[in-house]
Amino acid sequence: MKKITKTMDVYNLGCEIADDSLLASETLFRRMNLEMSRKAAQTPVFLVNPDQMDVLSPPSRSRGLDPEKVKEWAARRNEAENRDDDPLRGLDELRTDWSQVFVAAGLYMSKPPAPQDASDVLAKNDADSTVAAEVFRSLEGPSIYLCCERINKWAKKANVRLELAMAKVLYHELGHAMMDTGPGFYHTDWGKIIEESLANWLAVSCFKGSERVAAQRLIRHQPAEYLGYVAVNEEALFELRLVRRLGRRMPPFLGWIEDFLPEVLWHLRHGHLAPLGMLVGDWNLHLWQASKRTKLLCDPHVQRTWAHVAEHFLIRGCE
Repeated sequence: MKKITKTMDVYNLGCEIADDSLLASETLFRRMNLEMSRKAAQTPVFLVNPDQMDVLSPPSRSRGLDPEKVKEWAARRNEAENRDDDPLRGLDELRTDWSQVFVAAGLYMSKPPAPQDASDVLAKNDADSTVAAEVFRSLEGPSIYLCCERINKWAKKANVRLELAMAKVLYHELGHAMMDTGPGFYHTDWGKIIEESLANWLAVSCFKGSERVAAQRLIRHQPAEYLGYVAVNEEALFELRLVRRLGRRMPPFLGWIEDFLPEVLWHLRHGHLAPLGMLVGDWNLHLWQASKRTKLLCDPHVQRTWAHVAEHFLIRGCE
C-alpha cells in the first residue's frame, strides 16, 4: 500500500483496520506545537499488525510497575528512618508482567531496525512488494510504529474514540522523537520514568476539554512509569550545577530567579499561577533534552538529580 496521507509520511506495513481518516484529519495536526509538527514532518510512521510489533518491541518489554504496589513502596519509604541516596531503591522487586495492551501499541525507534528484525517484520505480512516495504527497507533514521489493532482494543477498554486514541499514541511517540537529543538512560528506572512521563505530558497537552479527559482515561490503563505526567508542571528542576552547564550562556537574572523560584512554585502548587504551569513543564522538558544533548546524563551527580525528580513523578502519579 502506498503512503496513506499527504501531510505525514504514513505507510501501512501490515495493519488490517487502517483507513485514511485515522491520521489525516486537520484537527490531528492543529493540536501539535511547532516542535512536534516538525518531528511529524521528518519522521516516517508505519502502521503494523501485532505480530510485526512483537518483532520490533518484544513482549519481554511488557514488564512494568503496578501503581498499587508503588503506593505501598512509597508508604514504606516514608516510614523508614534512614533514607539512602538512591531514591528509587527497591523498585525492581515491584516489577511484574504487565498485561495491558498499550505496551506494544506504539514505538519510536531512533535507528532503523536491525536487518534480521526488518526481514522478520516483512515476513509477518508478506509485504515485500509494497511501497511501504520498500520505504521500510531503506530507512536510514528514526521511525515510528503504530499498531492499530492494539490501539483499537485499548480505546474500547477506555471507552474512547479510535481516532483520539490513535492521536494520543502518535503524540506520545512524537514526544520521544522530540526528546531524542542524545544518549539516554531509558534502561534505568529513573530514565524510563522521566522519559515516559514527559512523553505523556506532551501528548495530553495537545488536547483540551473533554478530549483531554479522554486521553487521561487511556493513560489510566498504563503502568506507574507513565503516570508522572501529572507532576511535570508542578516542580521546576532548578539545580544550578545542571542549569549552568546546558551548553548556552544563561541570562544575568539567573540569580534573581533562584531567589524567587520557591515562592513561585508554592503559588503554582496552590493554583494561584495556573497559566505558568505549562512554563514549568516546558522548562523541565528543556532541561531533559539539554541533559541528553550535552551528555550531562553521564555525570553521576546529574543522574541522582534526575532520579529524585523521577521519584516525585512516580509517587505523585500513583496518588
